[in-house]
Amino acid sequence: MDKLKATKYSTIDDKKKFIKQFKLFVESDYDIHKFPKWFYTRLSMCFGHIAHYNQMGFYDTFFRDITGKMDFISHCLSQGGVGDPGYTFADVERQIQLWLMQKNILDKLKDVYAQSCLNLERAEYERLKIKFEGK
Repeated sequence: MDKLKATKYSTIDDKKKFIKQFKLFVESDYDIHKFPKWFYTRLSMCFGHIAHYNQMGFYDTFFRDITGKMDFISHCLSQGGVGDPGYTFADVERQIQLWLMQKNILDKLKDVYAQSCLNLERAEYERLKIKFEGK
């Protein structure tokens, strides 16, 4: 695990606070109440993200449904971790990526997605069965 390094504008404690909030947010299933402005501001500058029109635009893009959540985590795993941690949050990004992999966050989201697809297909099957078989 990378040792955190302060930047000109962020202390080691700032970086630790961001990591803690990231984990809390993900573990809460992306609870909007765990997505404060300071967290959005930093998150929109990490993992190669760009700021959306505003905080809610970012939230709506990534956290309103399962596909957005999968896109977000996939993006976090494939981007970031580049640069000098004395000037960037590259060390933070690498720690978060390691945590995401250790917790199998993307695989868990994929399982939820697969189950929701299966549930929709079963419901459609039952609807069509009633329609065509009259049962």
